[in-house]
Amino acid sequence: MLSQVKNSNYPLTSPVDYYSIVANGPRLDNVYSLRYRSYSERDYIKTCTSKKFMDEYDAMPNCKSFLTYYRDKLIGSIRSCSYEPEKEVDVPVMEVFKEELEAHIGYDSPFVEANKFVIDPSFQQCSCVKVRFNMFRNIVEEAFSLDARSIVIAVRPEHIKFYRMLYFYPVSEEKHYPHLAFKTVLLVCKNLEALKEKVWKKTER
Repeated sequence: MLSQVKNSNYPLTSPVDYYSIVANGPRLDNVYSLRYRSYSERDYIKTCTSKKFMDEYDAMPNCKSFLTYYRDKLIGSIRSCSYEPEKEVDVPVMEVFKEELEAHIGYDSPFVEANKFVIDPSFQQCSCVKVRFNMFRNIVEEAFSLDARSIVIAVRPEHIKFYRMLYFYPVSEEKHYPHLAFKTVLLVCKNLEALKEKVWKKTER
C-alpha cells in the first residue's frame, strides 16, 4: 500500500511501507485494543478495564476485520460486513437504518457495510487522505469478491465530505449507531466501478 506522509516520525514512503492483513485468531485482540484507544480518546464509548472494544458482529461469519500497518507499526483497522440475501444474516447497519436500506438498495442483492474504521490516535495527526484510501481499499476488494451491487457506511456528519469523493451519497437523517455515543448518517455508493477506479489510483499493492 502507498501513502506519502510528511512527518519526522513517518517520512515519505515506498509502496511496501503500508500493507493490510485480515485479522484472525490472536490478531483480533489488536483490532479490539485499537478500536478502544481510538473511540475512548474521544469519549465515544464507556471506559472498561479490558481496554478492548468489540461487539456481537465480530464473531459473525459474514464480518471480517482488517489491520493496516506502517512498516511494523499498527496504525488502523476497518471491518467489512457482508449481506447476502440467500444467507439471511444481518449486518450492523440494519439495526438502525433498515427502512432506509430497503428503500434505497433493497434486500434482494448483496451489499457490503464498512464500519469500525479507526486510526491509531498516535497516527491521527500524521495521516492523510491516501492512508484512508488505502484502508478503504479492503472494503472495495471485499465488495467485488462478493459481486456486491453497493457499499454502505454510517458516518458522522463531518465525514460526509470525504465519502462524497468516493461516490457515496446520504440517504437518511442522523441516528445513533449501535454501541457508540454519536449520531451517524447512512451513506450509499452504487457506482462501484467508479469507486474502484478512484481508490486504485490512490493506492498501490
